[in-house]
Amino acid sequence: MKIELSASQMMIANLVASMRQVQNIKENRKDRYTSTTGGRVTNTWQKNAESCMAEMAVARHLGIYWDGNIGDRKAADVGPYQVRHTEYATGCLLLHPPDKGDDIFILVTGENGTYNLVGWVYARDGKNPKHWKDPVKGRPAFFVPQDAMNPLDQLPEV
Repeated sequence: MKIELSASQMMIANLVASMRQVQNIKENRKDRYTSTTGGRVTNTWQKNAESCMAEMAVARHLGIYWDGNIGDRKAADVGPYQVRHTEYATGCLLLHPPDKGDDIFILVTGENGTYNLVGWVYARDGKNPKHWKDPVKGRPAFFVPQDAMNPLDQLPEV
């Protein structure tokens, strides 16, 4: 399912991303899963922007109002759903041990306002030992391949 955000949707998502990033900086919060270069977390502004635009794409497709949940880190990303993003068209959905088993995660690929809503999986199903990998050494996760996900038209209402 391809979604192209309008310029105003991209601007709103980027404003939310900036607010999240500034809040993280001011509260000295570190990103647990983002790549590092020389011990420094890199590209956090861009990753926040793309993540917010991916959330906006899901919200638009599902007809759910998206407010970005500024300040509420425990809130789901879009309505009752969690969203994971990668810029890689063939990328996997990454899950981490703390992810709640009953949460539904939606994979979104793409960048710069053009996204593909790939599919969804319950975290409990995605956290299968066969998906556990550590390809970059030091940041292991469950890498759920796209062919292991449910189609978006079978997304359960929560």
